[in-house]
Formats: sequence, structure tokens, C-alpha cells
Amino acid sequence: MSDTYEYEYLEPGSIRLLKITSLTPQIRLEFEVVTLDSPPVYNALSYRWVKSSALDVVLDGKSFQITSSLGSCIEHLAAHADTRIWIDAVCINQTDNAEKSHQVQAMSRIYRQAAKVLLWLGPSADDSDRAMEGIDSYGKAAFDSGMFDHGRQFFQKWPDVDGDDPAQLSTKAKLLDLLQAATGAEGDDSDGAAARRFPRLAFAKLTHRDYFSRVWVKQEVTLARETIMICGRRATTFDRFHAALMLYGMLVRWEIIEYRAGRLLRYPGPYTMEELMADGADPYEKLSALNTSGAPGPLCSGRKTFWGDGGGAGAALHSVLEQSYVRTGFEGIACEMPVDRIFGLLGIVSDAAELGIVADYSKTAAEVYEATARALVKQGHVDILKWCRSRAGKSPSWVPNWQARIESTWSEDSGMQIFKAARDTTQPPDDYGSGSVLRLRGAVIDKIAKAGSVWVADPALSFAQEACRTMFAEVAAFVEESRYAGPERESSKWRIPIGDKELPESSPYFARATERSKEQYEILAAGPLDSDGMEKTYSYQNVMGYTPGARPILSEGRYVGLGPSEAEPGDIIVLVWGGTTPYVLRPAPAADGQYLLIGEAFLQGIMDGEMMQQGLTETVFELL
Repeated sequence: MSDTYEYEYLEPGSIRLLKITSLTPQIRLEFEVVTLDSPPVYNALSYRWVKSSALDVVLDGKSFQITSSLGSCIEHLAAHADTRIWIDAVCINQTDNAEKSHQVQAMSRIYRQAAKVLLWLGPSADDSDRAMEGIDSYGKAAFDSGMFDHGRQFFQKWPDVDGDDPAQLSTKAKLLDLLQAATGAEGDDSDGAAARRFPRLAFAKLTHRDYFSRVWVKQEVTLARETIMICGRRATTFDRFHAALMLYGMLVRWEIIEYRAGRLLRYPGPYTMEELMADGADPYEKLSALNTSGAPGPLCSGRKTFWGDGGGAGAALHSVLEQSYVRTGFEGIACEMPVDRIFGLLGIVSDAAELGIVADYSKTAAEVYEATARALVKQGHVDILKWCRSRAGKSPSWVPNWQARIESTWSEDSGMQIFKAARDTTQPPDDYGSGSVLRLRGAVIDKIAKAGSVWVADPALSFAQEACRTMFAEVAAFVEESRYAGPERESSKWRIPIGDKELPESSPYFARATERSKEQYEILAAGPLDSDGMEKTYSYQNVMGYTPGARPILSEGRYVGLGPSEAEPGDIIVLVWGGTTPYVLRPAPAADGQYLLIGEAFLQGIMDGEMMQQGLTETVFELL
């Protein structure tokens, strides 16, 4: 076929839909142009773009090329071949920036108006058929238990769900039955036991598929009213997948609690201790293979939030960005074009118009990131400065680099504040500087006098003991020079390495540190640990892993805490009005009143607003 397909002009408000007319011997497609005001019934495809070899197809009777990976996807959609379908890679002229801009701006309507959104995870591999079966059994049962009818507090208290709410008690009973069934099926060699097991390894592998780490997938999954998740020839729903993901996380924590209480005799998980230690294999490699990816979590919670209480309102951009990119141990969702780190989320946020942010592919990533950061600060989110550690010392230092991995902040968890260093202060309206300068008000509270070694947590926590004790020794030495006295002096030694926070046994969310952390610190500081000691101190070491790139600091005012890795003696420590944590700034060379942001800090004894009672002198900081 000699004629090559060429796109015609597409008016804003219109979209192209595809009809799959044939799959063999060659994929044949036809376009239909419709308006979004009165579209016919259609489905929309959600998949990860993969660079692969070109595949020749026929589009409107002319030659057209798609990737072979997309071709494989289309071939698996035989059950939907008689329905119009929207596929962004084909339905948008990817070489026309003007068309891309107005089509991306319409993405929310495109996916919300679709009868179904087809989620293509890829071909069968790594026992994915078994994983899909587990989602359809355990995931369906968990979803039917009513687990999504309850708020975050239900899971924060789990399994200590108290009170007399019949719905909560019913859900608890059903979930406990599922957990007990999954645990009971492990180690059972009777007929049919294998089919009753939760397919832990296969499920974990499925969550690591690249599909879940794509920016556009988050928007597409969130907007979908009805989903069909397809992997190979198997299909289920995303809601069942979400329920299975939640259940698996509950199962892991529940088995550990039961094992420690002596109510579960078998070692938690699918392996016995003998199996873990057999064949000279690395037990940590086996156990790590059971860990689910951090990528699906934001997709799941974002969809649940979006459609809660009748649905469709969307969350604030700040919340969506935090959920999508600011996670420890999570690389964040990715895309090919840097601007899409922002544009790919606008369809699911509620305040894009208020912030004045629209998809415009004529702008550079630097322009988009700076405009987004300034709009968020003006909206009151001064604490996005916590997201700037990857920009430390680089101008503009106050703009998060959404292209790079953004580590979890030290002083909050999933958007929930732990500290309130500047109390209820706020920035004055409409005075935030211009150009690449951000003007903020606050107060200088101290200056760094000494800085210790940078804490680098080993991903294999069992090998991090020496690094832990190095930090312990440096913190203890600084505490000896500090202003702290009596019980506060002793508690500072174990509170500072973990930033005064811990993970409660039954909750995935941080809380302020308790004597439980003190006990773990003392075991860890005593010397080399055996397996029992490793188990007892796992939580403390894990929390230390949430302060990557931290180094102990001693201030001139003799406060001790943690500063970012680039912090040096002479840097100032400030409170910014509206901020929940102190920040480290560095005076810019030959520029009075101008500074580079180095990063957030933790100082023992000022995190609850104690400094705000000392009559601080307000200062204007111009951040470069």
C-alpha cells in the first residue's frame, strides 16, 4: 500500500474514535470524528507506551504505523472489537502541539464519558494468570466486604476496630475471615489448598509492571467510571485489584502481629523458616520478591478519593502531586515528556483553573514547573519547599524538580502533618516576588555550628547497623554539647535519629515517637544483632530509612537535630510563616537578603512552635 495516512485538522471539542474492523491478516482501523457534546458509546484504552518496533496497519484504507506493543494490545481486545475505542497514540496527532494541547485539556471528558476504560497490563508472564485469579477471588471478596465504605480511621485502627458500628464490625469480621483463610492455606498440602492460597509472589510481580508507573495511567484509571483490567487473556476490574492490594498489605501486618503474639505458629508468609534458609539462598531476596510495588497505591487511593461521595470532583493539585511523586522507596510515576509530569494530572484535579495551569506544549518544563510551584505557594502550600532537596543549592532552589525522584518529607506522612513549627502563621497575600525569585516572610532562628556524617540507609536494613550506630554516636556527641537537660537530654538521643516519629504496629501512618522506639534504639545501639534483635528493631531502622540524606546538626543556640546532606556550618535555620518545619538557607554570594534553599530540617525542642513564643523578628527572604 503506497498511500500513507495523513491527519486532517481536528477542531477543539471533537475527538477521533477508532473502529477495529479486522485483526487478521492485518490490523485494519477506521476513524470516526465525533463531538464530545454528543458522542456515541465508546471505550477508552489505558496502557503504557512502550518503545518497540514499528508495525504496519491499515487506517482509513491507508498505511499507518503503530508500535508492535500497541499492536499486541489491540489483538487482545477481540472481545471489544465491535465497539468504538479511543487510543491516544493514534487518535491524537502527536506531531501537532496545538492539537495535543486541546486534546489533553479535554482528557478528563474523554475518559469520564467512556462507557468503559480498558486497562491493558500487557501479555501473560510471571504467572500473571494466577495473579488475576487471586484478584478475582480474594479481591472480589474483600471489595464485597464493604472495606471501601469506611474512611482512613478504620484502617488506622486496624485490627483494633472498636465501637458498635454494625457496618464496621461486619466488614472487620469478613476481612478477618479472608486473612485467616489466606494464612490457613499456606503449608496445607491437602487437595485444593493451592487454589485457596493468595498468590502472593505472582501478585507482587504483577504490581511491578511498568503500567502502574505511567503518569497518564493515573489520570485514566481515576477518571474511569467502569474498568476492565486485562492481562493476557484474563480480565478483572480495577476495584477488585485495589481491594486485593489493600488486603495483601493487611495480611502481611496481621500475620506478623499474630506470630509475635504466639497465635500463629507458622512463620509469617508463604515460606517456612526451613525454606527460607534452604539451598544457601539469600532469604532476603526471597522475602523482597513478595513486596508489592509502591506505584499502584497512588492510583488506587486517587481513584477512591475522586469517586467518593458521589464523585467526580477531583482533589487539589497539591494533594495529587504529593500522592504521585513524594514517596520514600517509590520512584514516582513517569512519562516521556517532562511537562507531562504536570499536564498528565490536570484532568483529575479540582483547582487547575484557580491556579491558572493549563496544558500548553509550547512551554518548557522549567517554565511549567516554576509556574506550578509559585501557584501552589500562593495558594498557601509553603511546605512544597520540603520537596526541593533534589534542587539544593541550584537556582531556582525553591522549585521542586518533578523530573527527579522526590524523597518523602521528614515531617509529614501522606500529607498528614506531624509537626507545626511555625504554628498558625500565614504569608501575606500577593507579595511573592517575580521572575525566578520567590519572596517569603519568616524569621531567622539559628545558625548551624557543626554538621555530622550523611546518613545513607542500606536498602537491606539488616546491613544498616553500622551506619545506624555512626549516627547514634554523632547525635549523642552533639547532645552532650546541647542545651537539653534531664530527661530531655536522654530522650533526644533516641528521638533525633528518627525525627521523633515512629510507625505504630497496627498502622501504616507515622505518629510521634514513644517509649517503644526507645526500647528499639537501646537494642540497636548495644551492638551486633542476631535475627531476634533484627526483628525487634526493624521498625526503628525502617523509620530511619525515611530520613534519607540527613546529617546530624548542632546549632549555635545548642539545638540538635537533622539537616539535609548539603547543609554546612554557617547556613542559617529559619521558620517560614505557614511552614510546619524549619528550613536551612544559605546566603547567596554578594546578594543581601537573597538565599538558596538547602532543604527542610528537624530540631529537637522547636517542632511544636516553641520558638513562636520568643518574639521573633520578621525577615523577608528572597529565594533564588
